[in-house]
Amino acid sequence: MSKKIVSLAIIFLLVSLNIFVVGIPILSRAEDENPKECCKIRVTFTIKQPDGSDLQIQKGNCAAPSGEAAQQCGCQGEGNIYGLTTPGIWSVICILNSLYLVTKWLFYILTTISVFIILIGAFLIMASGGDPQKWKKGRDVIFYALIGLGVALLSKVFPSLVKYFLGV
Repeated sequence: MSKKIVSLAIIFLLVSLNIFVVGIPILSRAEDENPKECCKIRVTFTIKQPDGSDLQIQKGNCAAPSGEAAQQCGCQGEGNIYGLTTPGIWSVICILNSLYLVTKWLFYILTTISVFIILIGAFLIMASGGDPQKWKKGRDVIFYALIGLGVALLSKVFPSLVKYFLGV
């Protein structure tokens, strides 16, 4: 019974984090009369252009459909991404930017939590005093922490899957 409660608590925490990180910014921008047609790049990544060449998206630049729209985000000068051959590619770049940023932080948070849970499991094993039930409980805690670590590693793969399905 306690494993189910812990599983449900973890699922609830992840769903709440997802709503907080993704949902609130979307809802807050939905009411804007003149939403910005640009975004500030916060993570460096690469996408493939329709001609097959790689486009390096650099942290600190802006993605926008035009130079005027890039000024809404406070970006001027070289290195900004606009005027590409594919219309609307700047919005895909902004979505990928957000996805990379969220999965990066999710990876850091889940990895840190998993390490602490592994340490707790190791402590439970050391404190078992030869009791097989306590030793099994510590082993199970470490096993579930390793599953969490696997989920953290999968979060790093998710943006690549999205890029594949979007064709960029």
